[in-house]
Amino acid sequence: MPLSVRSASLVLASVLAAGCAQSGKKPRLPAERVVGDWQSDTLPAADAPGRVYALRIERGGRADFTSTYVGRPVLVQRGTWDGADSLLRLVVRENGTGTPESLLFVVGDSTLVLRGDPERWGSEGLVLRRR
Repeated sequence: MPLSVRSASLVLASVLAAGCAQSGKKPRLPAERVVGDWQSDTLPAADAPGRVYALRIERGGRADFTSTYVGRPVLVQRGTWDGADSLLRLVVRENGTGTPESLLFVVGDSTLVLRGDPERWGSEGLVLRRR
């Protein structure tokens, strides 16, 4: 059954509106830019000989963020990741069950730079490099 001019106009307007709404969104971060293993250099720690952070990002949105203070038990936070443009958002929980923590990374060519609380991460943020 053919569409009336009015019906066709409404369909066209709906399609155009949907397209305009989508054009304002940032492009999704391709998984291949971030999937894999990332690690910090050994960093100074006030109450340990040093600390190292590692991040494993998997396809499908899973991630593990590990904090290792030399001479102490390893802390593993499990969660999910998503990203747009050159930003990666990681939402993790200690042992996968604790209070959620949201971390925002800027994605570089071979680095992830965590931005956030300067008291915790320093003025430059935390830098992870692809392993």
